[in-house]
Amino acid sequence: MQNNESYLAFSKSSKEVLKTATLFKNININALITGPAGSGKSLLSKQMLNDCPVLDAKNSNDINYILDRTDSAIIENFDKITDYSKLDFSNKKIVAISKNPLQESIIDRFFGITIELTPLSKRKEDIMPIANKFLENAKEALISSTDIKLKEDEFDLSLNCHSLKKSVFIQLIKNDISEGELLSFISSYLEKRLDGINIYREHLYLYEKPLIEMGLKKYRSQLKLSDALGLNRNTLRKKINELEIKETE
Repeated sequence: MQNNESYLAFSKSSKEVLKTATLFKNININALITGPAGSGKSLLSKQMLNDCPVLDAKNSNDINYILDRTDSAIIENFDKITDYSKLDFSNKKIVAISKNPLQESIIDRFFGITIELTPLSKRKEDIMPIANKFLENAKEALISSTDIKLKEDEFDLSLNCHSLKKSVFIQLIKNDISEGELLSFISSYLEKRLDGINIYREHLYLYEKPLIEMGLKKYRSQLKLSDALGLNRNTLRKKINELEIKETE
């Protein structure tokens, strides 16, 4: 998610998070945001505290120096601080971010509010709105006017919003790509992989597998596809097995 965007909340848990974030703005208290990579911690923190310094706890020496000169700050990687005793949040408004759990004593000492963001896979109602926002970003970044309907079964949520954004960009590129651009991609992929002997046969699957997969999807019959490809049906069946292609129902 980009920094200038709002934290999108459609699931029950995300709506609760947004409610807590709104509460934070109106009271004099510090907040800790936890959650896995790509779950929206940085975006939410910037929505809670606008126009303030963003500090990285990996550079712990800089934190106290800057805190002495500001009333509010966002501290990323809060779990990386090596000596919490040196921190002083007196008369400050702080939002800290941590991927990893902190000791209860540390939480009690510094924070009045703790917000835990769950993986995107557990916030299903949020996925498509976030994906559509990423699609807007992708079309702007790639100067594309292509209208596509995103396919949820092609979303990668392994790294939450990070991997979702990548999969949305890939879907747009797949629908927007020209033959010349496709050939250029393949050439770049092969450039560092053409080594050894028998490399023609070793890399032929890059053409054969998608061709047969899409052919089966279109014709829904090995017999019809073998005719369309000009292949013997037994040869086609052998290739399907060799390439470990699963036929759709």
